[in-house]
Amino acid sequence: MSRILELISLSSVVYFRSDFCGSWGMEMPDSPYASFHMVLRGQCRLRLPDDSQDYPLSSGDVVLLPFGNSHQLYEGNSSVRVAGSEVLTRMGTEDQLFTEGPVATTLVCGHFEFDRSVNHTLLRSLPNLIHLTGVDQSRIAEWNSLIQMIIEETRGGLPGSGLVVSRLAESLFVQILRSHYLSSTERSGFLAALYDSRISQALDLIHDHFDEEWTIGNIALRVGMSRASFSERFHRLVGETPMQYLTAWRMLIARRILRSTNDSLIHVAETVGYASEAAFSRALKRLYGANPTQVRKEAAL
Repeated sequence: MSRILELISLSSVVYFRSDFCGSWGMEMPDSPYASFHMVLRGQCRLRLPDDSQDYPLSSGDVVLLPFGNSHQLYEGNSSVRVAGSEVLTRMGTEDQLFTEGPVATTLVCGHFEFDRSVNHTLLRSLPNLIHLTGVDQSRIAEWNSLIQMIIEETRGGLPGSGLVVSRLAESLFVQILRSHYLSSTERSGFLAALYDSRISQALDLIHDHFDEEWTIGNIALRVGMSRASFSERFHRLVGETPMQYLTAWRMLIARRILRSTNDSLIHVAETVGYASEAAFSRALKRLYGANPTQVRKEAAL
């Protein structure tokens, strides 16, 4: 998963760790970021706009909205919902909201940022809402420590802080996805592929040695499976055939090189396992609808 998260340029921002008193409520609009909330103490509710039910949250619950869907967080049904941006703007000022009365909820709120133009099956397989209930207190404390480190690194502005924050974000994101998978009654999709010993081994081969001349047969041989059983299991879990996934991974690597370097097209093609510039260009255009030159121009805009 680390290879994938590196390609999508994962990072995070923590808005606040704060107490909310009395009857409170926030309304968050659609966002280009993946919102997350962690309940450290108390209770509240979450509602999605097109959902007839709300989700009760209590101490130890964590929610992640991978696609940034609009949502509401509130103490009770009668709570007035204030725009989340206003709550954040007034945080720490004399006009801070929801400070009257007993503490109802202690929340950590923030978001994960990643390159949404990266079309990877891991991202496509995630649900709109991940709700982890009753996460073990030792795990919550560990995640809270990660969040505190993200806050300190973000504020500190020290050399290398950007890299540190991205690694902390990666760790928190992975742990949330891991807990989501382990707590799910239906273990399917790309996360299931990562937990399958042989399919994950095949993914490692593709991720680490994408420039080799792979076939379904020689990958199956390397992971100790027959060609037919490997092909069927890979497609069922990953959602793509091994060769489709290999091509998509090569193009993700190539796209990153094109957007960040001035390497010649033939060098980029050879780096990702293509013997000719023409074959490489055709594969890139088939997946992204743009040739290598266009990909570079888009990155410069």
